[in-house]
Amino acid sequence: MYDAAHDIAILKAILYDFVPFIQSDIVFWQLSKPGPFLNRYPKLTVAGILFCVRKLTMVECEMEHKMQDEKNKLVERLCDHLSQWHANVERKALVETLGRLTSWEIYIDECLEDASDCSQHYLEEVYGRVYIHLLLDILGDTNEINEIRTRINKCDDNLYRMFNRGQFIWEKDLQIAFPPKEQWYLYGRPRITC
Repeated sequence: MYDAAHDIAILKAILYDFVPFIQSDIVFWQLSKPGPFLNRYPKLTVAGILFCVRKLTMVECEMEHKMQDEKNKLVERLCDHLSQWHANVERKALVETLGRLTSWEIYIDECLEDASDCSQHYLEEVYGRVYIHLLLDILGDTNEINEIRTRINKCDDNLYRMFNRGQFIWEKDLQIAFPPKEQWYLYGRPRITC
């Protein structure tokens, strides 16, 4: 079951480090407040911010009124930061997109060579593809966007050829935030043999 309280705690840690992160050249920022020992927060990235906000704003879950108000204020504050620092956010998003896309391309190439290994690691690797999707909304019309989209389409075409459609692969609660029309690759997994 989706844990909104955990994402709210992550959002607080993100806001605490946002300005130094966005002013730096570091794309994968170690949070100053790393979270509980057995459930550490992920590194701070633009995609991670977008992923956290998307879940918090789209997933319906039961939470007390006070927690709902806190969530709304935190999301609003973060959206203000993203708007205020738009040029820096876009610059970081481009660097992150290119890095994540290169990793995704390597993974898809490896899938073409060894389908069983591909399927085994799909649940972890597909986060990269989701993050790329979220980052594209930030990038707008940069000079590199056409090349990026071409590379994404090539990966998607290769994945689609070896893909078995099926059930949503993450927690069912998250399905509303990641519909099949936009993120078809979350509804199934690669075949074990091509």
